[in-house]
Amino acid sequence: MVAAKTTTVSTRLRRCMRAHDEYVVRVGSHRRLLATVTAHPGVARRWVHTTLWRHARRLRSGDGITVGMGVQWTPPFRAPAAAARRPCTRQLCGGHRCL
Repeated sequence: MVAAKTTTVSTRLRRCMRAHDEYVVRVGSHRRLLATVTAHPGVARRWVHTTLWRHARRLRSGDGITVGMGVQWTPPFRAPAAAARRPCTRQLCGGHRCL
């Protein structure tokens, strides 16, 4: 029987601001991600523009960047009947930055 390999994950609050929080997420001993948590569209827009700016050289060279996206929806039985079905959580990751 082969023993399962475990990976340590830890989070630390880096910055707490009125419109958003930033966390450092460490995966194992080598990977570090910066996660931004917000409900404000302006912070999300700035995150996208900053991520594009940080990867501009790769984008211009044609290499591109890989961006992952995830969306979580409120189940219809939990939402009020008159409410529109909107996403509850949207997640984007580009490079070592996640929103």
